Amino acid sequence: MNILEAYSKKLTVAESVYAGSHEGQKLDQTKKVVIARTLANTANFLKEAFENSTPTQLAAMGDLKKWCLDITTVAIPSLISTDLVITYPMSSITGYIRYISFEAGSNKGEVTQGDVFNDPFHLGKMTDSRVHYTGAFVPTTATIEGDGTTTSKSVAISDLAWKNVNTNKAPEVGTITSSDTTKTYTATAAFDDDKANIVLTLSAAPATDETVTVNYGYYYDNVTIPQNDLPTVNVSVDGIALTAHARRIAINFAQMAA
Repeated sequence: MNILEAYSKKLTVAESVYAGSHEGQKLDQTKKVVIARTLANTANFLKEAFENSTPTQLAAMGDLKKWCLDITTVAIPSLISTDLVITYPMSSITGYIRYISFEAGSNKGEVTQGDVFNDPFHLGKMTDSRVHYTGAFVPTTATIEGDGTTTSKSVAISDLAWKNVNTNKAPEVGTITSSDTTKTYTATAAFDDDKANIVLTLSAAPATDETVTVNYGYYYDNVTIPQNDLPTVNVSVDGIALTAHARRIAINFAQMAA
């Protein structure tokens, strides 16, 4: 008999309590397992206490055990822990759980292979590159070294990471930063006449020894088959050891009060 079958009657009560406070919703399988495991742990701890303590060998202690299990049955379904975090019921003080991690399998924009998109412990920071990871837009950067006269820089399409560039859609300029924080620039981005280069043009020439970084992006053809490249997501399975921290309390139970 598995743990759900062993506590099926109390799970029916727990589901009734849950439905009453959640507009008729039913307990999912995860919550049922959490409740059943907590009931089993409570029963085992009480059994241990009764067997190892002579003064508690009273028939009335059965009432305490029933009361503890009843409180557990109606209290656990009301907890929101399973809605907020991964809740793993443990049958012993140590355990080992496996989890899935979603990672980038390709380099695209500022996303590099191995970057974590999502796992049970955090979400990866949503940068422009991550937002556009599966889209046609490829965010990238170019640096212009100032010499007092140069206002533009050409980037060869053949040097771009994603080769099947869609030259029918103009590249776009994002933020522009300068090593001289007192200066601000605007910029344009366009294909040259041969559509072999992307030309970035600043509104003014940076001074000698000044460095200007232009965040821009271009589009690649992610529709036409065959594809030269596609962004991929790798799913890896990892594990983590858990150690439970005991939280126990002594209860004075009066036979007369039973």
